[in-house]
Amino acid sequence: MGQFSISANINPSTGRFQWTSRCFVSLSTIGGISGLFSGMLGLGGGFIIVPGVRQFSNLSMHGTVATALAVIAFISVGTVTAFLLAGGVIESSAWRFIGAAVAGMLVGRTLAPKVPGSLLQIVFSLLVCVAAVMLLVKTLMPFLQ
Repeated sequence: MGQFSISANINPSTGRFQWTSRCFVSLSTIGGISGLFSGMLGLGGGFIIVPGVRQFSNLSMHGTVATALAVIAFISVGTVTAFLLAGGVIESSAWRFIGAAVAGMLVGRTLAPKVPGSLLQIVFSLLVCVAAVMLLVKTLMPFLQ
């Protein structure tokens, strides 16, 4: 199986993407897949964006994490707003969860620049593997009893 080439390059002088049609298609596809999985499964922000952006761009790991967090925050705010506008009520325990998630995100963004990008990538990969194993175990448990 061949290696994918980088299609979304960062301009070293500006620190921003060089917006070519190939860059637009690559990043739009990653965003679309992330949105699809977010809508269907409630996940996608980090699990799709981080590996996708790392594979198809030369954005640093720190920049990729910041991008994923921004997307997750944007989707979360939109979802909560739509829920509240539809007449939904968020219970106090959910507000505590939301507050803890926001606090964790802020602490993580503060600590991330102090951690080497390669270590962030390894930790992310390990967490994805742990989450996959936990989901697999939870799914198979009814069949094993």
